[in-house]
Amino acid sequence: MKNIAFYFSAIAMFLISCNENVSNPDVNLSILKVEYSGCFSTQGNSLKSETVQNTDSLYYSIDKELLSLHIDLVYNCCGILKDSAVIKNNVVSIYIYDSCLQNCLCKCTCLFKFNYSIPDFTQKTADFKVYLKSYGTKDYLIWKEMKGVISKQ
Repeated sequence: MKNIAFYFSAIAMFLISCNENVSNPDVNLSILKVEYSGCFSTQGNSLKSETVQNTDSLYYSIDKELLSLHIDLVYNCCGILKDSAVIKNNVVSIYIYDSCLQNCLCKCTCLFKFNYSIPDFTQKTADFKVYLKSYGTKDYLIWKEMKGVISKQ
C-alpha cells in the first residue's frame, strides 16, 4: 500500500513540475501604466465646447524596449470614458466604454487620448484590438486594430 501511495505521489509531483515549466507567451507582455490626456484633463471645464478637428487614431512608437500604444478617440464631450485591458495569446484587447449616467449627450466633440506603456517589448510580436461601447449601446464593437506589431531586433 505504501508503494502505491508513493507512485501516485511521484506521478503527481512530476505532472505538477511539468505544468510549472510550460512557458506562457503572455507572461512577459504587460501594461506598465496608462496615461490619459486631452479631454480627460479638461472634463468639467468650459473647454468642452470647443470643436475638435482631429481624427480617430491608433498608432504606436517603440523607444528601446518600451512600446507606447496611442489611442486618440474623438467622442462626445459629455462622455465619461473608462477603459480596461486584457492580454491573451499576445493579443492586447482594450475595452473603452462610456459610463455616463446623466446629461450624456452634448453638441460637441472632444479628443480623448490614451497612452498605454508596454515594457520589455523586444523580440515580440503582438496584435492590438480596441473595442468601444458607446453611450446607449449594449455591446462592444471593434473600433480599430493593428496586427503583427513587431519589436525592433
